[in-house]
Parts: sequence; C-alpha cells; structure tokens
Amino acid sequence: MHQYNIIFICFFVLFTKHFYVDFINQTYEEVKWKGIFGNFIGAKHSIKQGLATGLVLLPWVDNINLLLVIVLVEINVHYLIDYFKAKYGDQDITSKSFWIHLGCDQYLHYLTYLVIVYIIFMEL
Repeated sequence: MHQYNIIFICFFVLFTKHFYVDFINQTYEEVKWKGIFGNFIGAKHSIKQGLATGLVLLPWVDNINLLLVIVLVEINVHYLIDYFKAKYGDQDITSKSFWIHLGCDQYLHYLTYLVIVYIIFMEL
C-alpha cells in the first residue's frame, strides 16, 4: 500500500474516533464539569479521548514509549482545549460566537491529530 494511503487511513481512523468520543460517547456530566479546572468528571472525557487515540494508533506505532507520550499529550491538550471552551466560550447555541467557539475547539483538536500523524510518519 502506498504511504499516502496509510496516512489517509490513519487520519480517517483518528477523525472517526474523535467524532465518536466527542459527540456520541460524551456524557452530560462530562460536559457540565469541563469548565471546572482539575475536576475528574470533566477530565474523564479527555482521558477517554487519549486512551482511544492510543488504541487506534496501535497498527502504526510499534514504539510503546512514543505511544505513551502521544496518549499523555493528547489527554492534556484535549483537556486544555475543552476546558478553555467550557470556561470562556459562549454557551448560548443560538449565538454566532457559540458556533465560532465550537469550530475553534474542533479545529484545534484536528490540528493536534495533524501533529500526531506527522510525528508518527515523518520518517516515511
């Protein structure tokens, strides 16, 4: 398989994982507590994102230390992005700024995946 196909598949799997954990699997309690820094219930969502990232990357990452670093960075970056959106973002879904804040949140998550995929495949 061509290396670009492998990279495309990796992105597809990461994006699908992100959609599932962010929009299908996330609980109301996780959303409710994300704006309280350090709250475990709010952080649980980011922990699930990080662990799921590690799981879906297993076919491409054979270095366990690299995988653990990716998981820990994903947990922390995801948490900070979500915390700032929950704490400072507009919560009124009828306002334009709510949708801008949601879009920025998702954009930052996908930039995180861009960096992760670059790190995994930069030697190809």
